[in-house]
Amino acid sequence: LPNDVTMAVFSVGARTEDGWDFLFEKYKESMYVSVKSRIKMALTTSPLDHKLK
Repeated sequence: LPNDVTMAVFSVGARTEDGWDFLFEKYKESMYVSVKSRIKMALTTSPLDHKLK
């Protein structure tokens, strides 16, 4: 997928508890810096502030 589409998908997924947890697991498992960077950006823009504490 193109980077902008991937970011959109990750950002929408990070809006729910289950989606956020799923993305965080993928972040921890990923070996690619570029993927980790996109996931991290999506996680930090999530409305679930309590997840970042």
